[in-house]
Amino acid sequence: NDIPSNELERWFQLESERFQMVTLRLFHTELETVYEEFNIGQDADGRKVYQAMMEALFPTHPYGTQTTIGKGEHLKNPSHYNIHNYFKTYYVPNNMAIILSGDFDPQEAINLAEKHFGNYKTSNIPSFSYEKQAPLSIITPRNVFGQQAESIQLAWRLNGVKTREGEVAGMISVMLFNQQAGLIDLDLMQKQRVLEANAGVMNLTDYAAFVMSGRPREGQTLEEVEQLLITQMNRIKTGDFPDWLMSAVVKDYKYGQLKSYENNQNRTHALTDSFVKGIDWHDYITRIDRLDTLTKAEIMDFANRHFNDNYVVIYKRIGEDKGVLKVEKPKITPVTLNRNDASAFANTFLLAESPRLKPQFLDFKKDIQTTYLNNGLPLDYIKNTLNETFALYYVLDMGRNADRELALAMDYLPFLGTAKFTAAELEQEFYKLGVAFDVVSNEDRSYVVLVGLEESFTEGVRLFEHILNDVVGNEHSLENLIADILSKRDNEKKDKRIILRSALASYAKHGKLSPFTDTLSKENLENLTSDVLLNKIKTLTDYEHRIFYYGTKPVNEVAQILEKEHQVPQKRLPLIAAKHYEELPTETDKVFFVHYPMVQNEILMLSKGTPRYSIEENILATFYNNYFGSGLSSIVFQEIREARALAYSANAYYGSPTQKNNAHYLQ
Repeated sequence: NDIPSNELERWFQLESERFQMVTLRLFHTELETVYEEFNIGQDADGRKVYQAMMEALFPTHPYGTQTTIGKGEHLKNPSHYNIHNYFKTYYVPNNMAIILSGDFDPQEAINLAEKHFGNYKTSNIPSFSYEKQAPLSIITPRNVFGQQAESIQLAWRLNGVKTREGEVAGMISVMLFNQQAGLIDLDLMQKQRVLEANAGVMNLTDYAAFVMSGRPREGQTLEEVEQLLITQMNRIKTGDFPDWLMSAVVKDYKYGQLKSYENNQNRTHALTDSFVKGIDWHDYITRIDRLDTLTKAEIMDFANRHFNDNYVVIYKRIGEDKGVLKVEKPKITPVTLNRNDASAFANTFLLAESPRLKPQFLDFKKDIQTTYLNNGLPLDYIKNTLNETFALYYVLDMGRNADRELALAMDYLPFLGTAKFTAAELEQEFYKLGVAFDVVSNEDRSYVVLVGLEESFTEGVRLFEHILNDVVGNEHSLENLIADILSKRDNEKKDKRIILRSALASYAKHGKLSPFTDTLSKENLENLTSDVLLNKIKTLTDYEHRIFYYGTKPVNEVAQILEKEHQVPQKRLPLIAAKHYEELPTETDKVFFVHYPMVQNEILMLSKGTPRYSIEENILATFYNNYFGSGLSSIVFQEIREARALAYSANAYYGSPTQKNNAHYLQ
């Protein structure tokens, strides 16, 4: 839950009442929603791949023998008795935790917990035992079929989180894939040898799984991707990785933890993870210190013992899945709801008043310092009071709708080096510093971004500027990039989410010509040269732009560093005007259909709003979302589901206020 700090006691009161007893009112209409969840899963290729992996890894353990939602026959034969019995067995105080993070007094929270949960009665919890899984001694293949793009997934079984294995495997996974300087990043992604590839660890209590995944390029087989992934694992086994990589991974872990623990949700997630898996909190948060003691020899020895021809491989292929099962919803009598009745608890609860919060209003003039560099560039500054990290943005109000080639140039940049560094060496230099850069172009705006540890700010900016000014083209990389763009376009034609929410929605909103369809053609792409795109990169900051900095350094120090490192013309180029895409009126009802072989039907409704951004309409859309579609607790949506179970989800979308002169749609 995410609640205001003044509602802490009422939250305790409500949750204490809720977890005292399970009451299965409106059970069958809620069950009908679960049927829809099951049917949605039948259309999700990713879910099928995951299920096949778990079944093969854990053939006699609940991880592999049962899914969260169960099988179709389970849904058709629900038992009130079993649900009540399960609740009475496991929803007991010696199996529960109350986890809080936020603006509250700890002792007050303890007192409230005692007051509202202190009368709960403990109960013996059945001990959980499981059959030890037989060792995997051969490669175990599985084929999964579906309409979406092909992919491959390799998984090795390891022992669970209370062992050393999960931590060491986690270290290896980041050495392979960290989206910057891992072996997969540089040898497969940077060199464009696959369309996508990654690695990670799924740490569960009884066992863990080390997973490597990939997607093939055009003309590449899944088996070829499999061998490329295995080659990267073999490099770990033979020690074919730089000595600095392990210490850089630890630095990356530290940065990630600092950023993660900036918000309440991630802090409570970490505490919950520790509680559910039975890991002592001190052991949980000192994992990074233990990783820092690992040696290269230990990493190699671990990989050689655990990562051999003892893995499960899931080949996700395009084709008809003949095992798809749709659960037909039985006819359910509508439930008559007594909307005027309320329990004694509800009456008391709703009459209680909470202390008033004192609002804290943002004051942009106070909270954001704005200064100007000597060349006239505006610098917006906010001090980071939470940790020793920074974020630096160069912001241009010019995106894909102004220049399609600029967006492509930004996609090209990560594959390029300079006269001093290769592309791989640049990524390695950034990773050593604990810094990462990115370039992003959306429809209206472009960002050049640098983030990382504050201690590396100056060196990071210097390296950052070196790339922008001295980048060198690579025709082979450009050819591969264009081939991959075309391959991804073909994959998107197989993705029902893209078809409905991007392609069809854009067609309904704009007609044939829209930001979605107005892209560089295959011929345009293949005729582009490196020189054209390099010019886009090197002149990017010659256009009018502004700078944003969030970090711990004083604003005058940041300005001095940028004065020295961010050299731009005193007179900058005017921004290129964005192309305007006319929006169609919605004065009459129209229905567009797209056929896709799937179990579920999905519906999207669009209606044109005001021609310009309107704060009043934005507020209305916000109220609509909270009333109709804000999760399962929304009032009207809950009434629809309770009475007839007619809708699975609903929400309204209102365009961003940053979209200038753009008509907005309820969706």
